[in-house]
Formats: sequence, structure tokens, C-alpha cells
Amino acid sequence: MTWGVDVLADGRTAMGPGRWSYRVIDRCVDQRLESHAMLVTVSGWFHRTFTCYTPRDVAPVVDEWRLPRRVPEATGPTESWWLDDDAGVAVQAQLSAWPHDRDVWTIRYFTRAPAQVADANPVVFGATIHETVPALWCTLCSHLVEPGGTCHRPRP
Repeated sequence: MTWGVDVLADGRTAMGPGRWSYRVIDRCVDQRLESHAMLVTVSGWFHRTFTCYTPRDVAPVVDEWRLPRRVPEATGPTESWWLDDDAGVAVQAQLSAWPHDRDVWTIRYFTRAPAQVADANPVVFGATIHETVPALWCTLCSHLVEPGGTCHRPRP
């Protein structure tokens, strides 16, 4: 399913899918484009996906020193990116649902090399204090994932 995205007068974007509340999702259209560009850049890399549950309006990552350098151009109210291009590691935290009393975040740990994905669990679990579990479905690859499993979406 898809939902309309509104561009507000100040350049932020917002949406209110279904019965969920109306919410600002990007700080500007350029940030939205940068976040999509980051995903296109790393979408063919190996990755592990996690689901993190937080109180409403609370970001999932609290300890950034474990992560690569933040990418401010691609980071907004409902999506954060970190990247170490030299090491071939990227991390994305994206708000995927905001039902009534909590937020549901998808956290993805991307690596160029398959052996690097072993770092995903200690890095992601160490960077979050909220309930975080391995995801059972990879929305990038559109298939079930064994808990702790690694996906690879080869480029066409």
C-alpha cells in the first residue's frame, strides 16, 4: 500500500496513513531525496534487519559512538543514516509504523562484504536501549528471514 505525502509550506513532508496520526516525516524534500539516494547506494549490499519498538516520538538510537559517521543530509525526523564508505558499512534507522502508543522502527545494517555482517548484532543492540529484535521479514528483499539471517539483494 502507498500513501500520499504532503509537502508543507516550510518544505517539510508529512503523511497520515490510514488511522495513524498525521506526522512530519522529512525535514525537507532534499533530505527525503538524499535518504532515498543512500538506500539506492547500499541496497545491493549484504544486510541484516532489526525491528525496534520505542515510545512515541523517541528515536531508536541512543549510543552513536558504536556507529559509523552520521549522514546529516539524509537524516530527518523519521529516518537516520550512518555511513563509513571506506569500511563499507552503513546503518539506517527508519520509522516504519506509528500506531497509537508507540513507534516501530526498522534498523538495517549494511555491509559490502558478507563477513562484516557478523558485526550487526553487537553494533545494533549496543546502540539501542529499546526493545530490539531481529526482523522476520526483509522489506528490501521481500522475503522471510531466519532470525539473525543475512540478506543480499543482488543488483540487476
